[in-house]
Amino acid sequence: DSILSQVITRLPTKDAARTAALARRWRPLWRASPLNLDDARLPRWSWDCISKILAEHRGPARRLRLRHLDGPNSIADLAEWIRSPALDGLEEIHISYRYDLLLPPCALRFAPTLRVASFARCRFPEGISPTLAFPRLTRLALTEVEISEDALHGLLSACSALRVLQLDWCGGFDRVVIDSPTLQSFGIVADSYVGELVIHYAPRLERLIAFDNFDIQVIRAPRLQMVCFLDSHKTTLHVGTMASRGISGGNLAMPLHSVKIFILDTVGPDLDAVLNFIKYFPCLEKLVITLYLEVDMKKKNVRHLDPQDRIECLDLSLKEVVLKGYEGKRSDLNFAKFFVLNAKVLESMELRVQDNTFTRRWETNQRRRLQLDSRASRNARFEFGEAYPFTTFACSKHAHVLTMADPVGTSCGVCGHTD
Repeated sequence: DSILSQVITRLPTKDAARTAALARRWRPLWRASPLNLDDARLPRWSWDCISKILAEHRGPARRLRLRHLDGPNSIADLAEWIRSPALDGLEEIHISYRYDLLLPPCALRFAPTLRVASFARCRFPEGISPTLAFPRLTRLALTEVEISEDALHGLLSACSALRVLQLDWCGGFDRVVIDSPTLQSFGIVADSYVGELVIHYAPRLERLIAFDNFDIQVIRAPRLQMVCFLDSHKTTLHVGTMASRGISGGNLAMPLHSVKIFILDTVGPDLDAVLNFIKYFPCLEKLVITLYLEVDMKKKNVRHLDPQDRIECLDLSLKEVVLKGYEGKRSDLNFAKFFVLNAKVLESMELRVQDNTFTRRWETNQRRRLQLDSRASRNARFEFGEAYPFTTFACSKHAHVLTMADPVGTSCGVCGHTD
């Protein structure tokens, strides 16, 4: 029965309830199995079934996922469900409103037992108690949530075991300070918003993904391995007290030796902006660039390295370069050619062509113009391929990007999505 209960708790709610009709032995199992309550396949505008499930369920609570909450009555319904004893000890909660409504404060009553939590399109309650603690919470996602800066930092400080943090299109704050001894992956998305992001103390942070415009300061993140900025012109990076803006330059107080993977979108493309970042990653091994060509871009992307302006990763560590959105025009051809002629330990360069209409003749001409015979690394391989739908990552689901083994591959091993 314990094995059957584990099977049942992983089924969609409607299917799990139907197992009671399979055989006499199955009849009592669903009500005693760990509750997995998801409204995805329940009657959308009839909440009576949810109330009935909570009233009759006698097993422990594992997961609550509500995605169709709509209107003021939803707040009262949600508050009533959350107070149900059937949800005591809840481990996973996902609450998503259709409109900007207040999240009932009682939703935080599961703090002692939650392991995973996500909230979307709601206003977070003010005045989070300083005694509130989420000792088991490892994953937290806020999407289109209105939350004050004090409430956000109070929430984060209460998560003593947090490993993955996702903030997407949230409002109510201008500054995010990460001070967490356990955080491993952090992604933040803004909408044409310039804010301040401070990685103050994150000794276990390995992935940092910042979409759109941010002023980023990294003070202590000794294990940071993957960095992704999706705007080479508007993102500013600080390490210590000095800064490096995409195209303006600067001197960092200390390079980030731990960074092995750097992902960047560049408009133009702009070689100077990209080089201005990677010179501060002396141990960089993989560079992934999404190219957005501008018709009026006057940059020729012709760059001759000055011996005094050495970019260390080009000499010692850069092994893989992926260019998405390559068209073979002068600006992006010269962009690619720079790495062909200067990356001395390069092992592979992949040029993903946007529409996959290139011919063998076009590819042969591109190989000649890229001067592959004069490449800096004699063992380097060069491949042309389809760019797939024009995305930076292998999966459009941001939460997956934070934990995927290869976030810039051609498919997602988590959900099977192909870019």
